[in-house]
Amino acid sequence: LTKVEFNQPPMQSILLASEFQITLLDHYPDLTLCVENLLQKPTLLIERKGKPWDLRPLIISIEILPDEVTRLQQLHTLLKTNPTEHARPDQLLQAMGIPPERALFHRLRLHFRDNGSTAER
Repeated sequence: LTKVEFNQPPMQSILLASEFQITLLDHYPDLTLCVENLLQKPTLLIERKGKPWDLRPLIISIEILPDEVTRLQQLHTLLKTNPTEHARPDQLLQAMGIPPERALFHRLRLHFRDNGSTAER
């Protein structure tokens, strides 16, 4: 955790990215290929508020995590989050063709601009 002084700018204005762990409740045998294909695409259009929106530049990273205990597939992702642009993990799954209602989302960290510090929440 990082101490934030009262005289700092609003937290939303210095937020750069959000880190998530996504647990998939169904098994997807082609998950690795799906992630690789997604990361190779120069654009990834989704609909947001009735308009096309390019999700691809907002995806900083996606990694498939092994889970030896539950055997459920998990993704670790870092998504751009700032006052003008932000991606949500449910939008990422929709773009991959995975129903978001069949996943559990856990936000691990928020990354802020101030000296590269992060805050866990």
